[in-house]
Amino acid sequence: MEENLIIFESIFEGGTFHGAEISIMEIINDVPVPVALNGSNVVCQMKKDGTVHAEYKTADNTISVSMNKIIFPKHNPTLKAGLYEFDFNIILPDGTREPGIGQGEWTILEPKTKR
Repeated sequence: MEENLIIFESIFEGGTFHGAEISIMEIINDVPVPVALNGSNVVCQMKKDGTVHAEYKTADNTISVSMNKIIFPKHNPTLKAGLYEFDFNIILPDGTREPGIGQGEWTILEPKTKR
């Protein structure tokens, strides 16, 4: 499967993430081909300094899949300010395991205060 760095939109701590859709593609004979994800089990862990601070997964509907897309809904994450790294661990419906797909980063900014 193709590996590109995914950068989520930066948000302020306590703010709203407006969601994202990540297309998963595989290169076959130099041609990008969508990977069918329907029915797959997908887990994404947000890590900072090697520690997991949040987990999104299809099993609890915090993320979903449609065709070849992993979908993060609009939500208010509980992450503290910092730079988080993530990837996706995917188990396809046929049992094939695809660990570490789609390396990414997400920056949560220090909250703004009004005086």
